[in-house]
Amino acid sequence: MCEPLERARKLFGEMDFSQFVEVPEPDHYTMDGGHFHGRVAYRDGGIEVMHVKCEPGTEIEPHTHEQIEHLLLYSGDAVVTISGVETTLQNSQSVNIPPLTLHSLTSENGCRMIIIRVPPVKGLY
Repeated sequence: MCEPLERARKLFGEMDFSQFVEVPEPDHYTMDGGHFHGRVAYRDGGIEVMHVKCEPGTEIEPHTHEQIEHLLLYSGDAVVTISGVETTLQNSQSVNIPPLTLHSLTSENGCRMIIIRVPPVKGLY
């Protein structure tokens, strides 16, 4: 396994979810007209871990990232569309999104999730 993925898994395994119960008002960013709130909890060596709160009615338009993106939903529900295929995520479910893959997210009822982004690994995708 490549070093960035090992580092992300190690970090994820050690993460204390209690520190992410509320998204603090300062030092955060929003998308979708304020329905999507997030903050970067960790950033190092190309690895980024974010805590995200999606208000009911969140609709994140189709977009891509250069990184591998892993979404772990731990509260609520969301529909993630990856390359035109819809996947419904509920509590404790996750999905991997390959780099440069078109994806979007909607959450009718709201959700909370951890997003982990790692640099693309040559030969993995």
